[in-house]
Parts: sequence; structure tokens; C-alpha cells
Amino acid sequence: MEKIEADECPLDIYTPEMIIENLKSKEECTEDILELIKKVQPNPIKLKKLSKIFTSLTNCDHIGITEVTRSKNRNLRLISTYLIFSKMCEWCKEGHDYETVSALYREVFLVRYRDVDPNIRALCVEFIGDWITISPNVFCTNNYLKYLGMYLNDKADIVRKKAVCGLVKLVEKKLDLQETISKNIKRIVEVGTVDKNTLVREEAKRLVLMAYNSGYISKEFVYQILKEDFRDNKLLNLALWNILKYEKEGNLQSSWKRKNYKFENESICGYYEGLHEIFKETSSTLKKDEEGASQGILKRLIFDKQDVEHLVQFTIKSYEENGRCCGEESNCYLKIIRLEKIKASQALCLFEAFKDEIKNIEIITEIVQEIPLESFKEEVEATIRLIELYFSYGFSNRHKLKDSPSIKKILEGFFALMKFLEVEFQSTVNIFIEQAQKDLFLRFFCVRFFDLSKFVEDEDFAETKLFASLWSTINKDYHFVDTMKLSKHVDLREVCELLLFINSKGGGMEYEEVCYDTETSLRRIFTKTKAYVKENINLLVNQESISYFLRFNEENVLTETVHLLFEVIQADTLKVVISKLKNRTNLVEEFFVYLDTDNKPDSSINISSIMNCTTNILSNIGESLLSETEKNLEGKNRGGCNIVDKGTDKGTVGKNLVEISKILGGKSKALKDGVVFKALKNIVEKKRVDLLDSVCVNFVSHLNANECIVLDSKLDACKLKNLLSKKIRGPVENLSSVMSENTTYL
Repeated sequence: MEKIEADECPLDIYTPEMIIENLKSKEECTEDILELIKKVQPNPIKLKKLSKIFTSLTNCDHIGITEVTRSKNRNLRLISTYLIFSKMCEWCKEGHDYETVSALYREVFLVRYRDVDPNIRALCVEFIGDWITISPNVFCTNNYLKYLGMYLNDKADIVRKKAVCGLVKLVEKKLDLQETISKNIKRIVEVGTVDKNTLVREEAKRLVLMAYNSGYISKEFVYQILKEDFRDNKLLNLALWNILKYEKEGNLQSSWKRKNYKFENESICGYYEGLHEIFKETSSTLKKDEEGASQGILKRLIFDKQDVEHLVQFTIKSYEENGRCCGEESNCYLKIIRLEKIKASQALCLFEAFKDEIKNIEIITEIVQEIPLESFKEEVEATIRLIELYFSYGFSNRHKLKDSPSIKKILEGFFALMKFLEVEFQSTVNIFIEQAQKDLFLRFFCVRFFDLSKFVEDEDFAETKLFASLWSTINKDYHFVDTMKLSKHVDLREVCELLLFINSKGGGMEYEEVCYDTETSLRRIFTKTKAYVKENINLLVNQESISYFLRFNEENVLTETVHLLFEVIQADTLKVVISKLKNRTNLVEEFFVYLDTDNKPDSSINISSIMNCTTNILSNIGESLLSETEKNLEGKNRGGCNIVDKGTDKGTVGKNLVEISKILGGKSKALKDGVVFKALKNIVEKKRVDLLDSVCVNFVSHLNANECIVLDSKLDACKLKNLLSKKIRGPVENLSSVMSENTTYL
């Protein structure tokens, strides 16, 4: 071999075979290997090449390499440890020299498995799995398996992943891991559900399913990971069928014998109890908005048309014979059917069977919304009968609108269906639209999908009139907008949704004159809606309406009412959303307005809990004017009461308000000049001693030196005065320029 430069790595120039041939010609090549270790960068490709060289040589003393594993240099430790472990693997494959392997295990592994470098710890866990796989008779004992369980708790993602992958590899080899899996299953499930690394979570989920399919654990652990979505359809489907069928037969299937995801000629028929169990166990502890991902697990069973038909018939029969399927108010089998596409005739049968159960009818309404148009066209008689039965139920219960959110969803779903069938079933749809024109409650829903502006009367709800005004604007009938008067509503949050929607369409400017085009009409609607919401703003002071005050603040609508937000918002909720808020200055101003007033809203008014559904309806009015409203700002609500503690006595401030002041006074975003100063000056002059050391101190960072001097001169001894003094005594370089640029004029 030619001589190379001192800083060049031989692996960049020669192939491993050439280097091996050269080193074998020498009597002793330990020093050459050590030189290679120093020049090689620890990337996977070069490590494999170097390992190939080292394991092919017999004239190299491994003791010299072992000493390098104790080096202070991390790269040298990593490379030398990799070489020693590779050599141990080779000896294990050859099936001899276990005394040397055991000695290296004690001398290298037992020292390096706690290394500060996570890459070296990852090497240790990876190779322990390799040794067990190569020589299970020697290494498949608790003395070695325990390290895989221990590494599941490592703080480094790469180490946890290697530990999980090592266990997966051993389960695939069908080794005896009963004790190891049983001892660590709780931690494995925890990694599979809450680990911060997505890849680690996915591998842990695979391990749980494989462990169940191999008979190491019970199905209860599988249910815990099925509450989240899972990517490996094949493995998941096998686990589901094991739960449904093969566990009862005592014949768990650990692998697929066929290429398809479903066993040949297999049907879901006869396994309804298992289906119900899977559904309950994977969704019963979840919140309603999280049920979708969990229920979607059942879609992996790949229902065919025959399965769906049998399930529909079983659902009806079991309900007629036994009533409720379990303690749930709504039928679980209906929720499972909701995941599939059914025919109009099947929906009709369900409607007729469950017509006395409002919660079940609500689910059937959702099922009907997913029926393809072709199915309606193929079954005309069943479709017309379904529509008639659907309308009859909604019409007879329409007066319960304010008391039952389910009735609202059912009637809204009916008119959404009418819009969907408008072209193909025009004559039938027209019959029900004509009936809606004459009824106050039916107009409330129908106007969202059809133009009923000419039939709206003074007695109609504000929501009805607002939708009608939008239809009138599209039709250029501006007289309706000019004469519209809002007097009563069903849900003020829906009115707020419309207000924010109109604002997003460019109508966010008040206008009091006669309308003459689309722009002025939208502005006129905005003006009237804004006035109506402001008049009834106290109805929004509750936990369910927090997002509207935050949106008012962000979209500069009714910003003068945002101070009411602090009656109900908890500090934990504000902490979550504060980073997303752009108009933080106004929020701070309104916070001080809230602190400055003792007038609380009338909390004796009962507020409807009807769920808001306007966002999903607005797009149906007309593409020329409307589109979907922006999604609500998300924020968690951890408060247990509706009204925040403002302070138990006149001289105290509630803990929640103190925490809110810390969040608003943070340094993450700058506030406009003078905002904090004016608010603090007002508090100081009013001698609100209760606020000085609890709230005001959290806003000192937003004051300049001149403002601190002014406030300091007005204060007696207190914590706030001390903080102001410290800021005044801070760096004074360029004081003249600071005072000229940042002076607040009194």
C-alpha cells in the first residue's frame, strides 16, 4: 500500500479488503488498528467497514483496543466499543471462546452501559440484543434481558428506541421472553402512549401487539394502545382478530399465513360481543372529540357489505330483545355502524327501530349524512320513506330546540340532507321546504341551506334573521337588511360566530346609512349584530365562551368587552394560548380595566349549553359571499367554576389573577409604549394597595427609566417601589437619548 498523508483516513482511499490483506501480512497489527480508530469518523458506514477489518484479523490484540474503550475522547470510546462488541458477536457465531466473551462482557459492557454518551449506551443495548439472538442458550436469561428493560427508562430517545427494537427482534425470534415482557409491560405501554418521540411510540405499540399475538400479555394492555391511531395495519388487524376469535379458541395467531389482511372466508358475524368489547375498551375513557381516532381502529377489520348488513340486523334485533346494549345512553353498535357506509334502506330500518330514542336518532342522523348519493338514487322508495320519517320526528320535537342539543343536530341534519338531495329529489324536497317556510322553528334551520328571506317575520330568532340577511345581500335585496331588527336568539355564541364571519369578509366597519351594495349591506349587518351582541354580552360570561372573547381581542371586534374574559378564564388556559395571541397589548389594557371595576356581570342568567354548529353551515349559503369561518383558538379549560375568584376581601387579590398578571407581564412580547405606565399610574393614584405588590410588580419590565421615576415618586415603601428603584439605578449610558426617545408625557 502506498504511503498516505497523516490526516487522511485509509478507509477513504482503500477498500476494507485491501487493508485486511495488508494487515494480515504483518506479524502484529494492533498499532495499525489503533491508528485507524483515531482517523475514522464514527458514522455507520465507516464503522461497519472498520468492524469488518477488525473481525477478520487474528494478529491483533483485542486487549489494546479494550484499553481505548476507557478513553476520555467520546469518539474513541464509541469506535473501540463498537469493535469489541462486533468481535464478541463473531465469537458467539463461531460458538467458541465464551470465556473471552465473558471477560470482555465484564470489562467493556458492564463499564460502558452507563456511559454518559447516549450513542455508546445505544450501542450497548443494540449488541445485547444481537448476542441474545445469536446465542439464546447462553444469553437469553434474566441476567442479560434485564438491560433491555432498564434501557426503556433512558432519557435519550435513541437508547429507548434501541431497547424497544431489541425486544421486537427477540419476540420475532419467538424466544422465551414471558418473564421479561410481563415485568416491563406497564413501561412498554407507557412508552407506546406518552413517549415524546413519535418513532419510539410506534415501535412500542408494535411490541405490545406482537407480545399479545405471541401470548405474553393479556388483551387489556392492547386496549390501552388502541386508544390511539396505529400505522401497522397488518399487525393491528391480526391483534383484533385474535381478540375477536382466536383467543377464545385458545389458538392465538402470531403471524399472518396469507397476504391479505383478512382471514380467508372470515366474517365478523358471530363476533359481535368481541366487537362491542373492543369499542368500549378503546373509547369509553376518551373525550368526545378523541373518540374518532379510537373508533377508527374498528375500520381496520375491513367490513364488507355482508358484514354491514348482518351488523345492522343484529343491532335492531338485540335492541328489540334487550333494549340497551350496556349502561350507555346511546347504542354502541350504532356508533360502530357509523364508521361504515350503509344503504338508505338500512338507515330506514334503523330509524324505525330506534325512533323513540333521541340519542340513538342523533347517531342515525350522522349515519344518514354519510350515505352516498347513488344509494339514495338506487332506493327511491326507501329514501322518500326515510325523509318522511326523519321530518316527522324532527317536526314533532321542534319545540324542544332550546332544551335539547340533540334536536338541534337532528333538524340541522335533516335540512343538510335536503340540500344534498335537492337536485335528484326536487319535488320531495320542495314539499318540506314549503312546510319550513310557515314554521318559526323550522325556518331557524332551513334558512341556513335555502333562501327563505322572503318568509322571515319579526318573531323569528336573531340567527334566522342574520342568515336571511346574508341571502338578501346575495340577491341584492338591501331593504330587508335596512329594516331588520334583532330581538331574541337561541344561542348567542352562534350570533357571535356570524359577527366574526362577517368581519372576516370585509364587513367589519360600522355603517348606519341606507344600504346600496354588497359592501354597505355587510357593514350594516355587522353594525346591527355587533350592537345586539354587546347588549347581551353578559350571556357570554361562562367557560364555554372563553374562545369568543379571545377572538374578539384578536380580530378587533368588541374589544371593549374583552375585560369580561377575566371573570372566567383560568391562568392555565391563558398560559396555553398566550403565545398564539397577536393583540397582546389590548388584552393587557382590558386586564387593567377589569381590575379597575367592581361591576360583575349578572351570573344568575341560565346560559344554553347548545353546541355551536354555525361554522359547518356558513359555506352552504353561497360561494359568492361566504366561506368557512376560521377555527376557534384552542385553549384548555382546567377551572372547576364559572367565575374566577377576584379576591375574597376588598384588600386581597385572587391567586388566579396574580398568575394571570405574571403571564401577561412576561417578556416574550413587547407591549406598546405607555400602555403599562398609564394603567399602573391609574392604580397608584387610586391607592389600590392590594394590587401593587401582587399584580403591578409583574409589569415593571415593560416600563422605561423615566416612567419608573414618575411612579416611584408617587409610592410609599413597598415591593413595587423597590423594583422600580432597581430599574432606575440600572445602566445609565446614553441617558439623554433614552429620555428623549422614550419619554411618556404626563
